[in-house]
Amino acid sequence: MKELPRYPRQLSARVDAELLRNMRTLRVAGLSWSQMVKYGVALLADVYRAAWMYGQAPPTKTPILKSYIFARYNPDHQGPPWIDEEETPREERPEVRPEGGRNADRPGGGELPALDLAGLGLREGGASGGDVQRDSRPADAPVPG
Repeated sequence: MKELPRYPRQLSARVDAELLRNMRTLRVAGLSWSQMVKYGVALLADVYRAAWMYGQAPPTKTPILKSYIFARYNPDHQGPPWIDEEETPREERPEVRPEGGRNADRPGGGELPALDLAGLGLREGGASGGDVQRDSRPADAPVPG
């Protein structure tokens, strides 16, 4: 990886209509100007690192974020919105994989074993014996077993 340029001591950005709208949202939540920048950069960097570590995008490439998962609101929570008591320690996090196959070190997969799908509105059995077909029982029927 090439060496990164020196970082600036202060940041600046042109305030356009979209940035102004986003800053107003964060001010309503009580964030200072400094917190907006620090939290925003930290959150975006975490999204990139996680995507690279879990092979969702090659290192140095921009990942595509599709969803957010929110925890239940805690009125006593202080600090950035992503910190909680269950945070994975750095030494337990997986390494960033090199560019290439997501699981290049693993052998290719084969066929999956037959699945017991009782209670999910699906059941095995059909023309070829392994096909999954819709179960005709009502959704609230007891699960056989």
